[in-house]
Amino acid sequence: MTRTVRLGWETRLDQLTLAVNIAILGVGLILVGAFGLAGAVGDVLLIVLGALLCLFDGLRLLGWRSLLWPRTLTAGPDGVADDSKKGHGFGVTWSGITALGVCDDRSADDSRGLVLVVYPSAGADPATFGPGLVSLSGDGAGPLVARLPRRRGVVAALRAAAPDIWPRAEREPWAVLLTAPGMDTEIVPPRAEPAVTVNVSRRLARQGLVGAVLAAFFGVSAMVAAFGGGPAPTGQRIAVAAVGAPFVLIALALVLGGPVMIRRRRIRLDSRGFTWDDPTEESFTVAWPDLSAVSIETRVYQTRSTGDRHGVRVILEPKAADFGTRYPTMAKFADGPRYVIPLGDQPRAAQTIAAAIERLAPGIWRGTRTEQRSIGLT
Repeated sequence: MTRTVRLGWETRLDQLTLAVNIAILGVGLILVGAFGLAGAVGDVLLIVLGALLCLFDGLRLLGWRSLLWPRTLTAGPDGVADDSKKGHGFGVTWSGITALGVCDDRSADDSRGLVLVVYPSAGADPATFGPGLVSLSGDGAGPLVARLPRRRGVVAALRAAAPDIWPRAEREPWAVLLTAPGMDTEIVPPRAEPAVTVNVSRRLARQGLVGAVLAAFFGVSAMVAAFGGGPAPTGQRIAVAAVGAPFVLIALALVLGGPVMIRRRRIRLDSRGFTWDDPTEESFTVAWPDLSAVSIETRVYQTRSTGDRHGVRVILEPKAADFGTRYPTMAKFADGPRYVIPLGDQPRAAQTIAAAIERLAPGIWRGTRTEQRSIGLT
């Protein structure tokens, strides 16, 4: 009997936000034209342009399943599969493993609290299991680990789907342990150090919000001064409007892009490796043994008017030549032979990440590097 457990929803939030923005722009142009604010010819052009944008947006949303889809865990007679399309997916068959267990990591947040541990059989190729299962040793030997959202029904589905001849055990710290006949049932789960989760989106969202408010203030103030009451030369009005228009556009772009800007992006560091969790793009987990070096680069931009600004980047250096093939979801961070994850102006997050990596992976930690730069007059 096959059982399916809903693990949550995955989205292409950036594309959904773009679709909403196009719809708002199209409807706005139609309304401006309908109220007769641009003259007869202009009103017709605005209505036609707005209708075309809405039509284009509607056609794009016919493929909404490529922008928003459910993530499910399927357990049945053939095996277990996580259909995530964002770097967490995996699939194993019962014949390809000798044991499968689930632990509940109470130290983790509620969204990623279940740890699934898989023990491959001697003839299995762990590389075919998918990117969601990560080897703690980095070479595919020993247990493979995946982290799942804490959802009711996961343990029951796995217990019911395992072959009838497989013993079922439920003892601490296992929520369930399924073992092939003849396999040692006294398996101890891999030791895990306390994980560190860093929300790297909170400060970026705050900075974007402040920028939107300031841009809106300067832009609206300029427009009021340009088109408000009171005598003023036409040239002066045009000049003030030209200065204010870019600020209005910047504020509008930041507001319309709010869902992407405030999305939760996290870096999770634990004994198995480095995890980048982004609900908009593909996420990934890379095992520490697959990396030859990890470091943090910080560029400090010194200005007298606004104080120091920081550009923080996490640098991951792979060990093997086939690293890109094994971790395809990291392609967007590729920078030559390295992988660079920009965090923006987040020096405190950099300190937390550095301390965690130094504790969890001291053999590959290469420390932090700081570069001083000046902007404008100092």
